[in-house]
Amino acid sequence: DLHSFPTRRSSDLEILEIPGYVSKEYETQKKDYDEYVYDSSSTNTEGTMTEDTINVYYYYKKEAKVVVHYICKEGDNETEIEKEEIPGFVGETYDTVKKVYNGYIYDSSTTNTTGTMTEDTINVHYYYKKEAKVVVHYIYKEGNKETEIEQLEITGYVSKEYETHKKNYAEYVYDSSS
Repeated sequence: DLHSFPTRRSSDLEILEIPGYVSKEYETQKKDYDEYVYDSSSTNTEGTMTEDTINVYYYYKKEAKVVVHYICKEGDNETEIEKEEIPGFVGETYDTVKKVYNGYIYDSSTTNTTGTMTEDTINVHYYYKKEAKVVVHYIYKEGNKETEIEQLEITGYVSKEYETHKKNYAEYVYDSSS
């Protein structure tokens, strides 16, 4: 009675019987199965048949994967910045990471950024927005001469609303804004 079955599953992939007689030499070999990877076997994959039934076990793991999508989201438009695949096996744990991209600000992610791999492909999404900035210049104007008093930077992302305010300075009087 020769067995091949996957780990982390309750069913055998295949059961093979080798007929024979006491003292007959036997030799078994692992087999290849789609979507399964050989893991290990019992130590009796070859030997001499006895009066007792000999069980030989080949253990397999089912392949699994996690696909991590890094996406720029602008309104209803989504553009993939990068995609990454994490290979593994059913039952193994996975942990994805939030990445930093120049010109983008992290916004949110799906709730499955860590977990246990399953037979179905797991898709994880990290959402980013394009970085934007507004530079506010506070300028003293005397005739044709302009001197910057202060500069203020407001950072955010594309389509985010922003607001600026005039400032009061002790030696200067507000004139106008452009």
